[in-house]
This record gives sequence, structure tokens and C-alpha cells, in this order.
Amino acid sequence: MRVLSLSSITLVALCLLGFLRFSEAECCTTMAKLEFMMSKGNCGAVNAKKTAQGCSVTICGDGKALVGTYCGRGPCNIFGCYCEGGCLHGDYGQSFLARNKKFRITLMHTEMVDLSPGASMFQTLASVIINKIF
Repeated sequence: MRVLSLSSITLVALCLLGFLRFSEAECCTTMAKLEFMMSKGNCGAVNAKKTAQGCSVTICGDGKALVGTYCGRGPCNIFGCYCEGGCLHGDYGQSFLARNKKFRITLMHTEMVDLSPGASMFQTLASVIINKIF
């Protein structure tokens, strides 16, 4: 039992160190999933997929469809941090609408998604601890 608790403490310490290591880096892990309808054109014109309710696309802050896994201007490390050229910043849904005015888009739903290593690491760590306690 003592070995298990020592292993748990070691795991917690390693996760916290990993999280602190990335706390100073700019990570390009935030994006928005939009659901919308178009009065002109089709979903593919804005790199979106057709859904039963209209269209769906995941975008970066600059309003462009996500290409790859993260919203960096260039390649990022495996955690979505230290991207060459920084992140694609902007106002997500508003940037998307401004960029695609000619399609007369109406946003129905916006869901912000964060794939940051700290967020997922914290959730994993919390679930491990809770499962060990209970």
C-alpha cells in the first residue's frame, strides 16, 4: 500500500512540474466550434461541414478554419505551445463573420474549446486522485 501511495505522490509531482513548465509558454490551444446557417453559398465555401441544422466548423481566433491540431501560425510542439510565429489571434465568431460577409452567415451556437496541456493534465490528475480516494 505504501508503494502505491508513493507512486501516486510521484505521479502528482510529475504532473504538476509538467504543468508549471508550460505556464510561461504561449500555447495556441484555444479554438471555437461554430454552428451556423448560410443564406448564400454552401458549407464547403467556408471550409465547414454540412450538418442537419446547417453547417459546423472549428476555427482559430482569426476566423479561419482550423488547419491541423492547434491554432499556431507555424508548427507547434506536441502540446500546442511554442508555435513558430505565435498564435492566430482574433475575436473568433466575429472574425469569422467579418471574413465571410458575402455568405450572409447567421451564427446559431459557439462553443469554446481549449486543448491546453494544463487543462487536460489537471482533469486527468483530478480523476486519478478522486478514483484513488473513493
